[in-house]
Amino acid sequence: MKNKLIICFILMVVCIPFVGSISVSADSEKTEKNKFIYSTLSDFLDIQNIDFDNNISISEPFDVFDFDHESQIMNKELYFVSSNNNLIGLLSIDYVNQEYQANFSEISDEVLNDLYQNNVAFVYGLHNDIAVVWYENVFHSLDNDAVYDLTFNQDMYFPKTIEADVNLKSNYPLYAVQSNITPYSSTVYNKQLSNISIVKNGSSPSGKGLCWAATMAMKINRESPSWSNMDVDDVFWNMRIMFGEDPVGTIEWYKKGYPRFGLSNLSYKRNGLSTSETSIVIQNDKAIHIDVSNSSTKTAHAVLIGGITIYSDHAIYTIYDSNKSQKCYQYVTDKAMSDYNYFVYNASSSTTYDSWYVTVY
Repeated sequence: MKNKLIICFILMVVCIPFVGSISVSADSEKTEKNKFIYSTLSDFLDIQNIDFDNNISISEPFDVFDFDHESQIMNKELYFVSSNNNLIGLLSIDYVNQEYQANFSEISDEVLNDLYQNNVAFVYGLHNDIAVVWYENVFHSLDNDAVYDLTFNQDMYFPKTIEADVNLKSNYPLYAVQSNITPYSSTVYNKQLSNISIVKNGSSPSGKGLCWAATMAMKINRESPSWSNMDVDDVFWNMRIMFGEDPVGTIEWYKKGYPRFGLSNLSYKRNGLSTSETSIVIQNDKAIHIDVSNSSTKTAHAVLIGGITIYSDHAIYTIYDSNKSQKCYQYVTDKAMSDYNYFVYNASSSTTYDSWYVTVY
């Protein structure tokens, strides 16, 4: 493997989706997007010690739909990545802040692999910020294979199978030669924290998402001297009993909640962090609880940063998300490295979040 190293108003975190495909109006723009796909994918695979060789295939792009509002999510595309005819990941590409953004999620569920292996056509979308696929006249969740009673809009949704994009792969060497680039960036720093396990999201008695409590549980389980094996309900109900009211996902509640679980000397900020600041926290062996939102819809979410890889012109954060079964990797642009206002979290199974407004470490 190549030598690489890494740096991964009051809003209430409730956890839920942003609203066709990325628009590229000229061949040069399409070439730029394809270059971006290959250069970022090489980094994502390298973090997992996977060689980007001829065994790797990338699918044609899939549109992503908001099944709750029967609409297509604009500026978002998904690419299925396979190795030796097995799906290994899902690459999400968005266009935000006049830049391409990327997120890579490992695929561990059997639903997508079964669809791929059996060449079944499907539609990919979101329901309550959870990834859902439609096939054989039924909506299925990827995480728990739940079946949903949602409306299928035949005028909007067009099922397709996962097919390798032959042109994308075969033309990449030409892009590299024309642009005088290699698919690999030089690595400056890398650190991945150990002993982080994903805690699944849940719902409060009032039906609100508890991603913030799940994120707290992930950090508490790893770093508290006196608490472990906490799940989302443990955090919520302990805080509910202690403080006499339903807790919610705000910085005020975090300041009350974390000390309740043995983490008294944390830093609480009403802003994001630069890549340099993020690397210092990770280097000090602390996972980072962050709250992010979509600036248009105000939909909010909480996740945990548990690793960072810094390259010469970008970074990748390793993120643990309570709405996913596996950790994922978020591309951080050169702008976002120095200014957190440009940070974007665009996981395949969630809304695109373009505002980082709370940090706890």
